[in-house]
Amino acid sequence: NETDLEKYNGYDMIITQPLSEDKILNNEIEKVKIYKEIIKDYCKSNKLLIKSHPRETTNYNEFFDCLILNQLFPLEIITFNKNIKLNRIITISSTSINIIENCKEKIFLGWEWLDKQKNKERN
Repeated sequence: NETDLEKYNGYDMIITQPLSEDKILNNEIEKVKIYKEIIKDYCKSNKLLIKSHPRETTNYNEFFDCLILNQLFPLEIITFNKNIKLNRIITISSTSINIIENCKEKIFLGWEWLDKQKNKERN
């Protein structure tokens, strides 16, 4: 049950964005590769949550073996639940990261980081 969040203390969480849907990336496969890079480089724990964006169509369950908080799950539930303390929250540029206080570390990668990743793929 994804609303029983206390069991996810110490997890890392990625807040995704509709990068392929908004044509920032060419397709879903590129987007999944970007999120796999983020996991490899920034997720220090083997415990991971992925919170997908409400406008995304990607079924992250097909690509990742972790808990996926679906598009309709309100991120505010994590903020209001003081019994959960996440380890890291990572996003490329979601401002939703700003509302979550109950975590040890926030990593806001930014659009420049994404551009560097896209350029690495081309070279």
